[in-house]
Amino acid sequence: MWCPKLCRTKCVFGVVCSLFVLLGVLLWREISSGSSKHARAFLDARAILDRWEANYATIQTMKVAYSERVVGVTGADTDSLVRNQNMERIQDGKLYYVRYSKAERGFAEKGSIIERAFDGTVSKAYVPMDKAGKITSGLTGNLLDGLNDFEIYMLMTRIRLDSYKQDFPEGIPMFSALLRSGIKGGWAMVCSELEPVAGEPCHVIETRTSKGGNIDRIWVAHAKGMLPLRHEVVRDGKVIRKMEVLKVASTVTDTGEFWYPSEAYRETDRPRGGTAKYQFRVREFVPHVRVSSDTFDLHFPDGTRIRDEVAGISYVESKR
Repeated sequence: MWCPKLCRTKCVFGVVCSLFVLLGVLLWREISSGSSKHARAFLDARAILDRWEANYATIQTMKVAYSERVVGVTGADTDSLVRNQNMERIQDGKLYYVRYSKAERGFAEKGSIIERAFDGTVSKAYVPMDKAGKITSGLTGNLLDGLNDFEIYMLMTRIRLDSYKQDFPEGIPMFSALLRSGIKGGWAMVCSELEPVAGEPCHVIETRTSKGGNIDRIWVAHAKGMLPLRHEVVRDGKVIRKMEVLKVASTVTDTGEFWYPSEAYRETDRPRGGTAKYQFRVREFVPHVRVSSDTFDLHFPDGTRIRDEVAGISYVESKR
């Protein structure tokens, strides 16, 4: 029997259900696209730290190729800045092999290329243009050898702190140090709203490593393994260092998918006054890359004039 009242009730119920479904879909799309500045954050600092460490703190070996160049500078003593650097690097903790150039055209300028390596015992350097090599004891070389700029942008640079040497004997990653110290001191907080960076909805964390110290603000992409997409260091209300990711890429390995900045920039105050702005681009990133004992042994080609400070001799390489 047809009942107008029952029919109207069913229609109203159906419309209400449809509205709830539509609102749910719209909200999800809004959060996923990062278009809303009013989406509520839903993780605390501890949960964010755990997810970041699960993705990035375990990376000990990597292969990375990148370039960084100065695109703006103010202040005095600008000649001391490294204007351009192109780097190809394989590393396993302290062990590394690097091939780099400080020329404007990078590796296209063959005469600018330098190779260096440390195998855990000796350091080796090779300058192809001069066909000259050098062997020294222990970990030696210049700043570029040991510095991995990729880790700076990822907040993965490892620092040695006595309070964390049991959990991180090879040094604690910068991201972990900032959040762990902040959580322990009660200074770490997650802002109530997600904010978009590079099109990704991000949790915004404010923390510091000591009472009255600098404030670190970090924007991490929720859907990209808590990858940091923006980092600001604030002192006395002024931003003294800033990093922001413009484009995000990913790489897939046997252990999963890893996100990284394919293009970013950073700005920093300079020690003698003024500022410097850098443009950063990544051509390749392979985490957990397989290495062997031969990976970090730099082989000199025939005809290289070698100064071996370990053996106290000089000779010309010849494999014949």
